[in-house]
Amino acid sequence: MVDDPEDKMGRMLRHFQEHIHNKFNRYAFGFFACELMNLLIAIGAIFATHRFLDNQYLDYGLSVYRCVWGSRCCFCCREMSPSLRQDPGHVQKSTDFFFSRGFRM
Repeated sequence: MVDDPEDKMGRMLRHFQEHIHNKFNRYAFGFFACELMNLLIAIGAIFATHRFLDNQYLDYGLSVYRCVWGSRCCFCCREMSPSLRQDPGHVQKSTDFFFSRGFRM
């Protein structure tokens, strides 16, 4: 049994305040700083992709929605339907030794 519960509670609170409280503040600050940097990198990657793809990345989903469910016909418009766009074709194979095996089997 506990002789003096209030004294024991006071000692436990002092011990907590001196040794345990504020022990993980630096870790928490580092964690949230890393999460903020990850968010900024993800947003930056989205805008870099948008810039790399000729400013069409952010508008692609909205333009597909307009063409599929919109009131105007995509084939009558100047731009082609985004869902019907095709790749530019195959890229020519390199015969240079630096980029390929350089020998025939």
